[in-house]
Amino acid sequence: MEYVVTGIRGTASGKNCHCVHFDDEGVIVQDAACKDGMKLCNKVEIQDGSITKISGTAQIDEIETIADVETEQMVLSGEYKTAIKELNDIVLRMRPALLSASRMLVKKLLLGAHIVIRFHNDADGSSGAYALYKAIDGLLSEKNLGSGRIRWAMHRGVTYDVTDAINDKSSAANTVCIEKPLLVIIDFGTSVMSNAGIKNISSEFDVIWLDHHPLEEGFEGKKLQFYLNPWQFGGTSDFTAGFLAIVLSKTLARTDTKEIENASFVGDYSKYADKNGPGSELATLLDLLTSDVRIAVGQQTRNLTPKDIDTVVMNKGRYDELLAYSKAKMSEAIDLALQHMKTYKAGDGNIYVVDFDAVRSEDTKYPLPGRFSSKLLDKLIERNKGKAVLLLYFGSFISIRVDKRVAESVNILGIIAELKNSHAEEIESGGGHGTAANIKLSQGYDRSDILRNLISAIKPGLAKSSA
Repeated sequence: MEYVVTGIRGTASGKNCHCVHFDDEGVIVQDAACKDGMKLCNKVEIQDGSITKISGTAQIDEIETIADVETEQMVLSGEYKTAIKELNDIVLRMRPALLSASRMLVKKLLLGAHIVIRFHNDADGSSGAYALYKAIDGLLSEKNLGSGRIRWAMHRGVTYDVTDAINDKSSAANTVCIEKPLLVIIDFGTSVMSNAGIKNISSEFDVIWLDHHPLEEGFEGKKLQFYLNPWQFGGTSDFTAGFLAIVLSKTLARTDTKEIENASFVGDYSKYADKNGPGSELATLLDLLTSDVRIAVGQQTRNLTPKDIDTVVMNKGRYDELLAYSKAKMSEAIDLALQHMKTYKAGDGNIYVVDFDAVRSEDTKYPLPGRFSSKLLDKLIERNKGKAVLLLYFGSFISIRVDKRVAESVNILGIIAELKNSHAEEIESGGGHGTAANIKLSQGYDRSDILRNLISAIKPGLAKSSA
């Protein structure tokens, strides 16, 4: 059987060739030990994992044409529907762009390109990565496409900077392929702070960027060929980035993702969430797994992969143990926060201010402040019944959570934009959603002035909405 070498990867023990055979039966992929002088597009024969014969070369355009045909057949074009009509309408409008992105991803997998998939370290980003991992793993297995060349990276920020781009290019340095490397981004936000990283990576990588944050003026990511965001198709942030990645996964394999979908909605406080439905506990678990890798999976590395997530999910004993632990730690943290809280009245509503350093546990990173803010605001609304805004500060950050009932009158993104203009030296960055946002202060600046200005700016809208 004759194969064509479409990719070559250097390893510590030598070089491996990604070899592809096309015929009427479909596609077969093998990795084989390279021979000296091996080049892309060599036609080869393989025996016992090694290349035994080189019989000529193929043209790149010929291989590309065959790969395009095979890719078209492998992408699942059937429409995916949920039980929520509003979501289905948005998915239908996004469908041509989703299918185009899927075709590119499948072609990269087929030809052995280097792929980096970065996902935000919360329940939303990790749920999307988890579903995509299961779909890719199923596709690779079903179509005999080998193990793939994918680097999964959990991302602890909400921007993609030049350092990230340099690291991603470095990870691909030992791989050559007739296809460009691919970067997939899940749930990073739309900050202009990502512009330099996008410019740095997009000349050497193709990029699929899946997000659901409101589009910030000047954000260069929206110019990428495969930038997908529900705001472009009549949706809002309630259509989560995780769900967007799940819909993309459905073009690769028909895996059951109902629990993962709801975990994404619950974890990101989407209006589509079923708070007590299947997947709600998975959202809690994902919060823990992405907060503290050491406690969650016992790794020495700071990275968490979807395979790590799957290992825990498939082990019922470990799943139950970590779930109970996460609930206990969250309850403990909320009790402490209620003791270290200042309250400012605004009509019938309240602005709550909490020092997270007084709540943070010394022995664990869980819960992280952003997701803790959301849980605490829920508790405050349940306990006090009134409408509310929460300001939680820690280090150089201020995490802001706004009661959905007052989000329209308390335009937190507008308030942050005005503060960035009036306090340009003090505020390094800020943004997010209308109900969940953050401010990062410049190094060395005192947060007290920004907190006072935030409280003053929030009070009129909160008082108006609670009247």
